[in-house]
Amino acid sequence: MPWNATRGTRAQTARIPHPGRWQRCVFPMVAYCLIHEGGYDTIGVTYQKATDAVVGAGKILQVPSREVYLKGPGMIFRGNPASYRTEVQLVVE
Repeated sequence: MPWNATRGTRAQTARIPHPGRWQRCVFPMVAYCLIHEGGYDTIGVTYQKATDAVVGAGKILQVPSREVYLKGPGMIFRGNPASYRTEVQLVVE
């Protein structure tokens, strides 16, 4: 299963209630990111590789992890699970 490792700074956003409207607040974080290519039934292998790489680098994992679905099933047609792409983000300290 192919996977691509990148590491960088990401911004985590949260919706903060404000009288009469919503505001976005940005929280800085550093994340180890991998692109998983394939179906969701095999994403555990990517999480294991990412966790091993982070721990091997001497970093401490934080929670929660995040997934960004870059390409997945459509609303009507399921598509080909082999072509799904998911960015796995593990927050590190």
